[in-house]
Amino acid sequence: YQPLEEKNKPKLKALMGLYQRAYIIIGIVILITGAAFAPFLNYVIKDMPDIPYISAIYLMFVINSALSYFFSYKRSLIIADQKRYIATIYRYGFYFILNVAQIFILLITHNYILFLGLQLMNTLIENILVSRKANKLYPFLKEKNTEKLDADEKRKIVRNV
Repeated sequence: YQPLEEKNKPKLKALMGLYQRAYIIIGIVILITGAAFAPFLNYVIKDMPDIPYISAIYLMFVINSALSYFFSYKRSLIIADQKRYIATIYRYGFYFILNVAQIFILLITHNYILFLGLQLMNTLIENILVSRKANKLYPFLKEKNTEKLDADEKRKIVRNV
């Protein structure tokens, strides 16, 4: 909050670079860990239901979870700047569109994989658009960062993340 309040752009860029790396690493860990569990679903789920493509369905959920992390750092900046309403408008606007589209897909095709595909597409598009909005609100984020965080501050942030 302090760099935002002080409009300390170099510090904000340094912080956002750190948060970007942290969130991307978290997303990759979720993706790799989730994918690594896919072959073992039969052992993890005691009474495995007879659902066609259950591994693909599971992987789609894992991908959807990981996708949001790749863009979260910019959403977090908007929220930290007390402009949560922007993120909320995107979230519920896309959520409404997604629900309508998913209802339509289920009524017409009865295809759950397509239903989940819409969810993946929704997550990706929403996050890309929130990221683009953050770039418009904070154009300095696209500039090359020259300031580095001091070791104590970085350690404290990494511990909290």
